[in-house]
Amino acid sequence: RVPDFVGVIHHDDVRAFIERVPAPWMLKPRTEASSTGIQRIESADKLWSTIHELGDRAHHFLLERYLPGDVYHADSVVSEGKVVFVEVHKNGAPPFDVSHSGGVFSTTTVERGSADSKAITEMNEQVLTRFGLLRGVAHLEFIKSRKDGQIYFLEAGARVGVVIPPWN
Repeated sequence: RVPDFVGVIHHDDVRAFIERVPAPWMLKPRTEASSTGIQRIESADKLWSTIHELGDRAHHFLLERYLPGDVYHADSVVSEGKVVFVEVHKNGAPPFDVSHSGGVFSTTTVERGSADSKAITEMNEQVLTRFGLLRGVAHLEFIKSRKDGQIYFLEAGARVGVVIPPWN
C-alpha cells in the first residue's frame, strides 16, 4: 500500500488526480531528504499557482494524497538480497509537522513483536525485496493512517558507506 500519487509534469494527469483525490495534498520533491521542500497544498488554486512557480523544475516533484497518521521508519541491513536485521521506530510527531510547525524531532523504538512492529517489518521486507537491494543499509518510512488504521509505504533512502582515507 502506498498513498495515491502522480508526477507533476503532465497537467492532464494532475487534473485527473485532483478530481479523484480530495485535498489536501503533499507536493514532494523527488530527490530531497527528510521533509525538505515538501509543501502541504490545501486547494487546486494553490496547487496550480505552485506548479506555475516551479516552471521547468516541476518534473522534479510528485503530488501525493495527504494521509494523517503516525510516521514510522524501519532501519535495515541487507546482505545478498535478504534483510538480515531490521529495527522499527516511531516518530514522536510526523517530521513534516516538526519541520514546518516547530517542535522537537523525536523517535522511539517500537516494541519488538508488537502488531505495528510485525506489520512494518513485513512490509519493509517486501519493499526491499522488490527494490532488489543486494546489500547495504536502508531507511524506509511508513505511515499508519488515522482514517483506516492501515500501514502505507511512504519513501525509502539507501545509505552509502563512506571510505575515509587512512591519512585523515
